[in-house]
Formats: sequence, C-alpha cells, structure tokens
Amino acid sequence: MGRRYTVRDVRRITHTCPLCGEVTLVEVEESDIPLITESSKAFEGITLTFHMECDSCRSTEKCRPAGLRDGDRITITGVMGKFTCPKGQMTEVRVKRI
Repeated sequence: MGRRYTVRDVRRITHTCPLCGEVTLVEVEESDIPLITESSKAFEGITLTFHMECDSCRSTEKCRPAGLRDGDRITITGVMGKFTCPKGQMTEVRVKRI
C-alpha cells in the first residue's frame, strides 16, 4: 500500500525515463487522509498512533484508508462529524502523517 500525495506545483523541467519516456518534475506534499476514529480521540491537533482495528464492513475504506500503515504517527487536522459504525458511534476526521 502506497502513500497519498497532492501535487503542489508542476515544474518546467523534464527528464527522459527508460520506463516511462519523458517525465515532468513536480512538487508534492502528503495529502490529508479521511479516517474514522473513536469519538473520544477526535480532537483537532491531537497526535495518535494509527492501528488498523476494523473488521470488514461497508466502511472499511474509511477505517483502513489507503495511505496509512499500522503504527503510523498521525495528527488530526480536522473533525468532519459523527459516523455510525457497527462498533458504535465514531467520528470522521482528517489526518496527516507526521
């Protein structure tokens, strides 16, 4: 599983790549990632260690999002709202890896 990035700037510099042909240099940063977490931990600015604790359900992609690995340190950058889960009341947040 890879990471998620947002393109910040496209440069005018190009290079020749033996695999892809011509490639263009870009500036990227890691994107905020939507995540479902326990409501008791859903506070903007809090730093946590991400653990994949979800059983498979219809919302698995929000509990185990692409871009996060078990053990990653994350900071909550925004609280989006309440989310109903088979485990109980949860909160949807946006996080960034640190």
